Amino acid sequence: MTTDDKPKMMQVRTPIDKNGGEKIELIPLPPDALYEQMDPPQPESKPLTEATARKASGSAPQAKLKFLSPAFKSSIPLRYPFEHPSTGVVEEITVRRLTVGDVGELLDTLDPEARDNFDIYAVMTGLPADVLRGLMDEDGAEVSQVCYDFLPPIFRPPAKEQSSTSPNGET
Repeated sequence: MTTDDKPKMMQVRTPIDKNGGEKIELIPLPPDALYEQMDPPQPESKPLTEATARKASGSAPQAKLKFLSPAFKSSIPLRYPFEHPSTGVVEEITVRRLTVGDVGELLDTLDPEARDNFDIYAVMTGLPADVLRGLMDEDGAEVSQVCYDFLPPIFRPPAKEQSSTSPNGET
């Protein structure tokens, strides 16, 4: 038997206890000639459903609705209008409430660890988050407050529980 005829072996380590003990085994591998004869398994073809199509495209269809109440949006005239290459001249910012579809897309696309509210406010105003961050303090505070008031509960911090102790320490 030549060295080419020897079966190739793979070393496998298997933990056997919590103290780092392990069992080491040598497992013979099939000869190279058998690998050439094997076909990789083909994935089973599944019909494309609306849910799988949505996963592939990244978003679900959303109907455009004409809301009858004016309470779904609020317009804020700016004290400090501005001009930006991506927006042109902006003298007023309109904030609109998010739809269920908007919330779903935000949850799918935003990293919960790196998200800041301006990423959400950008969807609510139609302005890029960096433009909103560039607003003058008074305008930024007013736009942020209206946006925050319109935030769905899922994007708000958890409510703090009320203490049963009064401010002077009595229960």
